[in-house]
Amino acid sequence: MQNRETFSTTVWKQSELLRAAVESIRESVAGASIGPWKPGETVALVSMGA
Repeated sequence: MQNRETFSTTVWKQSELLRAAVESIRESVAGASIGPWKPGETVALVSMGA
């Protein structure tokens, strides 16, 4: 199933969608069992925006 919206609707909703995303990400990270980084390990952060 795909939800489709017009480009302009999505742009207008961007701040609302980003707020929802940051809340979800914070909850996921807070509940994750992530150990300390070790020398030589790499962490990649990827984001995308309009």
